[in-house]
Amino acid sequence: MTRRYHQNMENLKRLREAGIYIFTSIIIGAPEQTLKTFEEELEAVRSLIVGKYIDAALPLSATMLPATEWYKTNGHNIVNKKDYPGFSLFTTHHRTEHLEPQDIERLIVKWLKGLKDVQVVYSWGTAFSS
Repeated sequence: MTRRYHQNMENLKRLREAGIYIFTSIIIGAPEQTLKTFEEELEAVRSLIVGKYIDAALPLSATMLPATEWYKTNGHNIVNKKDYPGFSLFTTHHRTEHLEPQDIERLIVKWLKGLKDVQVVYSWGTAFSS
């Protein structure tokens, strides 16, 4: 993740120092994600927050929305295709080659708890500012 932000890190820092809230998100449960890549993303975001480049990072569940590439290549991993509320970024409705739905949900909680000491997390589990 830090590689994605590397070119703009100083600009992010300037914006943040000017009082602009800098926020990003992570998609948990992407088809290629493993426990190892999750841990790497968590540490990368922690370093961005601690380094004062961003304020917060909200974890979101991957969604296999119909007509998307993820649906085309991974739609078979949806647990119940009639669970329409599952087609959102806030609920988990699928498994991957590496993770079961329960694993994805646990990683979302781990993300929030893992960054609780460096970012504000509101009671409903979001990093959006009030």
